[in-house]
Amino acid sequence: MNDLLVIQFAKWPVLGNVKTRLASAIGDEKALKVHMKLMDEVLTKLMLAKHEGLCGDIELWLNEIPAQKKDMAAILSKTGYYQIMCKVQNGNTLGDKMAHAILSSLQVYKKIIIVGSDCPNISTKTLMEASEALNKTDIVLGPAEDGGYVLIGASKFNADIFNDVAWGKGAVFDKTLRNLQRLNFSHTTLEESWDVDDLADYERWCQQNR
Repeated sequence: MNDLLVIQFAKWPVLGNVKTRLASAIGDEKALKVHMKLMDEVLTKLMLAKHEGLCGDIELWLNEIPAQKKDMAAILSKTGYYQIMCKVQNGNTLGDKMAHAILSSLQVYKKIIIVGSDCPNISTKTLMEASEALNKTDIVLGPAEDGGYVLIGASKFNADIFNDVAWGKGAVFDKTLRNLQRLNFSHTTLEESWDVDDLADYERWCQQNR
């Protein structure tokens, strides 16, 4: 059995269907470009982490992979060159999709880490800390300032961990913790971070990249 798999979760870029909260402030077309840039930045950081010593494989899981791939040509070229497998998410809610990805991947790998494509602060240090945490606990969570999390990892998993989690709301992290406690799963919490959801987040990200 292989040791570690890092999965990047992302939406296929469709105008009007990505970064909808941000789009209300900057428009659909610009939000689509932001989505693409974030997706590429996160993927680049995952590859950098592997180059810097993170011992694991990387996969990109998308909500769909349509026949027309023009808009994703650059990213798919990168995944092909670096032999990063692309897979399709399976399920209705985000929780269903992550549960399927984790459970199916744990049949092949000892540890699974999922990161979102809107988390530009993901780093080699964070990923290594998450991987090390999974050597001694069942679940690792990287909390976000908005009440969600930027990362979840598992060495043991039960889909009930995501029961009644209101995705996109402010209590995602707390509800997940309560589920973990109810199911007697051990967990480790990493340092709090942030993701890019709305205009304030976007401006913060732009400022960081200056």
